[in-house]
Amino acid sequence: MEALGSVSSIIAVVQVAGSVAKLCGGYIADVKDARKDIERLQQKAMTLSDVLQRLQRMVEVDDETKPQPSILSDNVRKSVDRCLQDLKKLQEKLQPKTGHKTMSRIGLRALKWPLSKSSVNEEVRLMEGYLVIFNTALQLDNNDISKTIDRKIDQGRDDELLKSISRIGDAAYNSYENQRHRSCLINTRVGLLQQITDWAICDSSQYIFWLQGRAGTGKSTIALTIAQALDKQGASLASFFFKRGAGDLARSRKVITTVVFQLAIRSPRFGSLVCDALREDPGLADSASLSQQYDKLLLRPLQRTRRSVSHSLSFVVVLDALDECDDLDDIRLLLHLLVDQKFRSA
Repeated sequence: MEALGSVSSIIAVVQVAGSVAKLCGGYIADVKDARKDIERLQQKAMTLSDVLQRLQRMVEVDDETKPQPSILSDNVRKSVDRCLQDLKKLQEKLQPKTGHKTMSRIGLRALKWPLSKSSVNEEVRLMEGYLVIFNTALQLDNNDISKTIDRKIDQGRDDELLKSISRIGDAAYNSYENQRHRSCLINTRVGLLQQITDWAICDSSQYIFWLQGRAGTGKSTIALTIAQALDKQGASLASFFFKRGAGDLARSRKVITTVVFQLAIRSPRFGSLVCDALREDPGLADSASLSQQYDKLLLRPLQRTRRSVSHSLSFVVVLDALDECDDLDDIRLLLHLLVDQKFRSA
């Protein structure tokens, strides 16, 4: 019965997807200014229909070649149902309104394309999300389909949750903004660079390496060089380069969330724990205090990540030009937190 229910749901989606593609086709010849958007939406609906027909064949029973149906996971079945509802809403939007006598007489030519570019982008994004789920179901071995699909969907949800974190892309060492910095010339600062690199990759009780000096002595150059070297080695690295007078780059408001986002991209285990924290308290992504973000988004997930792996795992955060941050009180608080949490570190 479960397989029959899945087949009927899939058939319904195939039919509505086909209807959406047909409706789009009716607009193409008469709506010149949105033709590319119409064709893009039509193609995506046709692709979705094709993929679902293959999924239908996968769950159908064939007495000769396939006596047992493939069982779809709960997440896939729910995705089929959600897809059907989303397509029905789209179908309704695309239906020509023929209530007016004049419009009934001259038909679709009297209508304008009812979707804006942003609406088309959103509809395409939804279909692409469903295509990922359904294509994955097709590619997986039937025995592992439920478990693997669920894991992939959970990962997709985590990815979306991580994207909700308020962050500054230009803060990273390799951003467009930081191309103003230059790395150290070959065979310069060799001893210091080696000292910092050795410290970063070893399991040292000294968890802060403080580099200080007068303005113009090359601290940012060294910080950039270290970040580049550690990145090439595949380290779990995050970086934030402050810049005076550069808007968010001169503020501390998003320093923790930016660092957390970068580390979450590098470490799936850390990222999963960050998502757990965000599900418990969504405000951590943006509106929480610096100390709350530090404790719940950074410190605790780091501690749990280090405890969950069998080998020593180092995370490195490069903070440059703290003196160029306008929020001096926040910087003092951040430094206090770093020092105060020393004995709580894993």
